[in-house]
Amino acid sequence: MSKTYAKVGIALGVVFLFIGALDVRQHFWVWGAASILFGLFLILFDSSFFVRAERKQLTRRVSFGFLGAGLVLLAIALATTS
Repeated sequence: MSKTYAKVGIALGVVFLFIGALDVRQHFWVWGAASILFGLFLILFDSSFFVRAERKQLTRRVSFGFLGAGLVLLAIALATTS
């Protein structure tokens, strides 16, 4: 992955964090938490392309943990709203 795509992914992660903050402010708690976790996933995953090889594997493992938690919260949000 090139550094340009990594920068775009980090910017998209910041957008997800902002959207999540707005969702929490409007009392959509689960949607906001899922959006914040997806934003953290994107930021950590794409920033792992800038770090050294020793920390890259740990950073990606942590980012996939955020992705898993975000998917669980998204499933809960979809189940409770329908």
